[in-house]
Amino acid sequence: MALDRRDFLRQAGAAAFLIGFSSLRRLPGQDEPLRSPILDALGQMRRRRSHGVAILLPERPEDRERLAGALEALVRRADSDDYEAQEILLEAVYVCAAPAAVDARPGEGAVLLDFSGKRVAGIPLDPDALAAGIRGLLHGEGRLEARAKAVLTPEARDAFRGIRSGDAEEQQRSYALLHDSFDSLVPAIVAERIREESDGTLSPLRALARRAFLLRSFTPDAPEVVHGVVWKKEDLPDPCPPCGMALVPRVSRKFLRFLTE
Repeated sequence: MALDRRDFLRQAGAAAFLIGFSSLRRLPGQDEPLRSPILDALGQMRRRRSHGVAILLPERPEDRERLAGALEALVRRADSDDYEAQEILLEAVYVCAAPAAVDARPGEGAVLLDFSGKRVAGIPLDPDALAAGIRGLLHGEGRLEARAKAVLTPEARDAFRGIRSGDAEEQQRSYALLHDSFDSLVPAIVAERIREESDGTLSPLRALARRAFLLRSFTPDAPEVVHGVVWKKEDLPDPCPPCGMALVPRVSRKFLRFLTE
């Protein structure tokens, strides 16, 4: 039986969590093999030992258009240095997927996965409140605290204290430790940032997330901020054109299409 692109991606998504499924297939007339976005996302989740958020593709074209606009708006906010959007996108690995690939239940629009790909929770998702919905999925019902406890190390706990110590050398060492282990410590960093800001002040831990997101924006081969989507990358304006320094420009991402359509 002939296998077209749609059938391949559907099968690849459904098989993404089967042990040993790692082969790539070429379709007739294609030079490069197709990759399943969910396989790429799962690989990144395992490398980072990070949870994943599968955003489910609606069936109706008009609902997909709304979701596409909401995703583009969230990613562009992060590219434009919006801290809330950056932190949300750093907290998990994101992929757009068909519901059957991630054990979604009726009425759900997003599913939280652990780093092995196992379902943790799911929620309905309103594209008009995308950031709030995803944050609720990541943090709700004690999930942030549980994830933070699972990754927090004694060294990270000491680094949180070191940043607040007032000693410049200790602060520098603490920032370096948290920066080097950022991917594995994201839940603990976010939980500590929220705790520190409970009195209304801004936490110095925000600098870690901003730096992590900016580094990924400047890295040409960095993983996509949301898998399963084709983005058009556009250079952001240089804020300092007269300086003459040769810098890799930051980008802004424009939605083009879903890969899993």
